[in-house]
Amino acid sequence: MKCRKSVGILVIFIVSLSLLAGIIGILSTGGSGANTFLSLPGETIHLYGKGIYKCQLPRL
Repeated sequence: MKCRKSVGILVIFIVSLSLLAGIIGILSTGGSGANTFLSLPGETIHLYGKGIYKCQLPRL
């Protein structure tokens, strides 16, 4: 039964951290929005988003 209690505590800890990460992602607003940069092959890349998603590539 000791192992079962440890697993329960670990699950609660993981769920709590997951909720915290999700809330931070939803509520973060920092960043400049759209960014453009030049890739190594010479293509222009457009990045969209703010907060923790400011470096996310657009879906094709």
